[in-house]
Amino acid sequence: MIYRWSGSQPPRLEVCLIATHGRRRWALPKGHVEAGEATEDAAQREVEEETGLQGVVERRLGRHEYWFVQREPAGVVRIHKLFHVCLLRWREGEPTPQLDEVDDARWFPIDEAIRKASYDSERRMLERARALLLEADSGAVDSGAAGSNTPGGGSG
Repeated sequence: MIYRWSGSQPPRLEVCLIATHGRRRWALPKGHVEAGEATEDAAQREVEEETGLQGVVERRLGRHEYWFVQREPAGVVRIHKLFHVCLLRWREGEPTPQLDEVDDARWFPIDEAIRKASYDSERRMLERARALLLEADSGAVDSGAAGSNTPGGGSG
C-alpha cells in the first residue's frame, strides 16, 4: 500500500488503488515475491510495476490469506493466496497502470479508498493504515525539507 500527503491545505492522506476486471474491482497493488527476494523489496517492485509509483517501505501492516476456485482446462483448481501488506511512503511518480494487468491506478483520499476497495480484508488494512498515519502525524511538525512527504511537507 502506497500513501502520500496531498499538497492541499490542510494536507490530506491519500492512497493509490488499482482497478481490475474492467474497472469493476478496486484493490491494493500486490504480486508475487520472487525467489530470494525480501517481502519489502517485492512490495516496492510490485507497487512500481502496477502503478508507476516509487515508495519507501516504512513497515509491514499485516497479512491476509484466502482461497478461491479457478476453472482451468484440466478442471476446477483450488488456489491459496497469502499476501503481506507493507506500508510505503510515496517518493515519486504519477499513477500509470500496468495495462496488461491493471485497468487503472489512481490516488484516492483515504476515506474514499476505504469505501471504494472491493475486498473486506483490504478495507481493514486501509483502516489500519489510516489510524496509524493519522495518529503518528497528528502532532507532527514538518521541517519543510525538499522531498518530504508529511503533512505540510514539500511533496505530494
